[in-house]
Amino acid sequence: MTGSCLLTIQEYVSSGGALSEAAARSGSSVESLRNLLLSAGERTATKLGFLSNPLKVTGTEIKAVDFAGMIRAGDLLELEVVPKFLDASASAWREDFFFLSMISRHGHILHRDKLGALTAASSDLTTLIAQCLAVMFLQHSRRPIRTYRKHVETDFLLEGEVDEIDLLTPDSGGFRQNVVRYSRDNPYNRLLLEAAKSVLPSIRENVTRTSIERMISMLGKQESRVPQRYQRLPSRARHWQSTTELARDILDGLGTNYGAGRTLAPGFVIDTWRLWEDVLEIGSRALPSGFRVHSQKGCSLGKRQQRVGATWGSPHPFDAVPDFLVEGTEMPASMIVDAKYKGRFSDTARRVSEADVYEALAFSEAHGIPRVLLLYPRSGSLARSRVGSQELFEKITIGNTQIWAADTEIRGIASGGSLGEFAQNLGKGLVSTCSEMLTHNSRCLTTS
Repeated sequence: MTGSCLLTIQEYVSSGGALSEAAARSGSSVESLRNLLLSAGERTATKLGFLSNPLKVTGTEIKAVDFAGMIRAGDLLELEVVPKFLDASASAWREDFFFLSMISRHGHILHRDKLGALTAASSDLTTLIAQCLAVMFLQHSRRPIRTYRKHVETDFLLEGEVDEIDLLTPDSGGFRQNVVRYSRDNPYNRLLLEAAKSVLPSIRENVTRTSIERMISMLGKQESRVPQRYQRLPSRARHWQSTTELARDILDGLGTNYGAGRTLAPGFVIDTWRLWEDVLEIGSRALPSGFRVHSQKGCSLGKRQQRVGATWGSPHPFDAVPDFLVEGTEMPASMIVDAKYKGRFSDTARRVSEADVYEALAFSEAHGIPRVLLLYPRSGSLARSRVGSQELFEKITIGNTQIWAADTEIRGIASGGSLGEFAQNLGKGLVSTCSEMLTHNSRCLTTS
């Protein structure tokens, strides 16, 4: 709805008085908005698998914990939760994280949440929505939508109901008969076809354009009419429900740029710190030749025993599991890499928290690798750099262990071709840092 009020808050930051301001702008009561927000928080918890409501509403203060995104909280209110490391006044993050919510298992598109959007020729959101449609279609394409449909056919082979007079006086081509077919020609596939055709002219990115063209080709000719309103699919095709609803949204005017405005855009929610880990893992797969990555490779740090009554139970391994290891073919176990999201942004200075240092030491001890790189998302307060590039901001030496920390640029990842650029720059940066740390270790050993 275009008449709804947009409320913008930042992740982990208590927004004092925000609820009162939203109530004044929307013409609703604080209590009703509080209930709408709590309901939206419960829905977010269900989508992201949280055990508790991530929206904390106390009095007129609102705080979002461990998630970001754009969601509709009833007809009167839209809620924007900006990731904590970004500038709340910059709107470009929306397209970036809408894109990330599609490629990560820790993000969800809320296609039923119709948010205010402003049409803009420079936006890539149309391409992102088209990509979302193509991905959802291809996921289920092996089990296409088929329905029983009655056709009128003329054939000498009797397969359907034939009028008695037609049996006596057949046409030159055969008997006119009513035949029931289990067919892919149905209103639902026509809906998907029309949605794909409607977005195709606006797509500027070649890979997405090819995916939509393939979707159109797979759907083929559809003679059925597009359904005039939302329809529930037959139970055997229920897995297509979200895809057909997104197609209907596109035909109803799903927008092309997030902002307060005239058309519509889908909502989305992301589990921020898990998504950050996921994005780095995806990007790290593009390492240069001679290097490889091992994800979530744990090693035993020690033993753990629990007391049961008057006796102690059997010892169990106590593992330390970093996000991934970077290894070279000629340099086994070269560097530990751990994604960090929560630690640094509560501080005004660019520094590694003590808790992150202690965890890095545990990883180093368990794996026997004296090189640990901590990767943080680049803050929105810093100048934007090449997507995927890294900038070291702190080096910590404890004994022979080197713990280095770097910012990684993620802004602009939704632009055409930027995911590949992100992976390429991330891979180059990891290899460069790994080589620099090995040289630094060798120099320190020579000096000592």
